[in-house]
Order: sequence, then structure tokens, then C-alpha cells
Amino acid sequence: MKKLLLPLISLFLFTYCANVEEFKMVLVEGGSFSMGCDKTIDKECQKDEMPNHIVNLSDFYIGQYEITQKQWEWVMGDKHSEEAGDNYPVSAASFEEIQKFIIKLNTKTGKHYRLPTEAEWEYAARGGKNKDNYKYSGSDNINEVAWSRLNSNKKLQEVGKKKPNSLNIYDMSGNVWEFCADWYHENYYLTSPKEDPINHQHSFFRVLRGGSCLETDDRCRVSNRDGNPYDDYGNYGFRLAMDNYNK
Repeated sequence: MKKLLLPLISLFLFTYCANVEEFKMVLVEGGSFSMGCDKTIDKECQKDEMPNHIVNLSDFYIGQYEITQKQWEWVMGDKHSEEAGDNYPVSAASFEEIQKFIIKLNTKTGKHYRLPTEAEWEYAARGGKNKDNYKYSGSDNINEVAWSRLNSNKKLQEVGKKKPNSLNIYDMSGNVWEFCADWYHENYYLTSPKEDPINHQHSFFRVLRGGSCLETDDRCRVSNRDGNPYDDYGNYGFRLAMDNYNK
């Protein structure tokens, strides 16, 4: 019986592993950072990026890459975007569609993925405890780390083709806008909590971060914020986050 079972078990494990899509996550150690735009060093600060304020965050995980079309298909069973290529980021995703994706992914994997908070997103984009003082995620030279409208021919690009930031995270500037968990308010920074903040105050908009291949360079800065009425659009995507359950 054992001789019969072992090949069957091996076949099952091979088939299972071959069909499990990998979602690479990076551990971001918690710490304090200055969130928002400092107008004394950045002349492109927008009103909703100020005031610059101190935030304290716990450890968390964040996706090394934006969610790709291949990963979406593995979870949802269909292709979401018309742009060619498994390794291109999901685009034209609505906030509700992303939530359905995460629910299915968690059911399928038994894990607890979620969207990053806006503060987690910016902290990771800035290099976490490394406290990179860059304009974009990983460099002051946008061509090194991001796809914007000036170098992408206004088209999506495969994930992971530019240089990562110091946490080895790719494409946090440019390519697709990334949804965060927070509701968007222009003046949120005036009242933002200091500890692990997330804006639960309902509005018509969800926070988007990072800029995209359709945006000018200033929109791809790590402090830049935008909001969208969580509809689908041609350059809206996302990356995953997860709490650190090993603490």
C-alpha cells in the first residue's frame, strides 16, 4: 500500500506546487518616519501632501511587485486586462474588484493578505528604516526606478524591470497607480493619528499612490497622493500587504 501511496502523494504535491502562484512579500521592519512632503526641500509639494508629520508603524509585509495579470488569472480564473503579457501589472482594476481578489486569494491560500495602508505604502516606498531621502522610490533619477509618461511611451511595462529601492521592492513609483486601504481626504494629514494610521472616514475616494506610466514625473514622487472613486480605469492596480504574525 505504501508503495502505491507514495507516488500518488508525490504527484499531488508536484501538481499542487506547479499550480500555486508565488506572491513574493518583503518584511518591512516598523519604525518612525516623516510622512508627507517637506516644502523646504521639495518645490513640488501639493496641498494634500502636507503637513509633513511623524508616523510610527508596526512591522508588516508588502508585495515585492505589483500584482500581475498571471497572478490575477490564477486567483480569479480570468484575465482582467487586455494589455499583453503575464508579467504586466493588473490595470483597470476597481477597488471592489481588488477586494474580491483578496478574499478569494485568502480563501485559496489560508493567508491574510490585504491592501497596504497609505502610511505603510509611503514608508515602504521610502525604504522603511533605511530612510532613503529620495524623490522617487529608490532614486532621485526617475529613469532608474520608474516608468512614467516620459520613458514608457505611455504604455504599461513588465514588473521588476527597473532598479528596486533599498528594501528590494520594485515599481513603487510609476507603471500603475496603486490602491491603498484608506479613504482619501485632501486634509487628512491635519488630523492623522501618529500610531499605525489608517483613514476610516468615508468619502467618495480611495487613496492611490505611486503615479503611473501615463503621469508626469512629479506625480510619481513618493509623497504624491491621489484619490479615485474606486472605479476601474486604465492605469489603476495594486500590491498586497500582510501583518507580521511572527512577532
